[in-house]
Amino acid sequence: MAFIDNFNLFDKYNMAYFTTDSLHPNDIGHNMIARNIIKSIRSS
Repeated sequence: MAFIDNFNLFDKYNMAYFTTDSLHPNDIGHNMIARNIIKSIRSS
């Protein structure tokens, strides 16, 4: 596995729900990123 795309994970959502300042993830955003990383590792 060379790259895990966590940026485009949020493309279809309003970033205000997943960030504290429109840039840094809040608890929900961190959870989504972690789940995406785990999914990528398991599928590799």
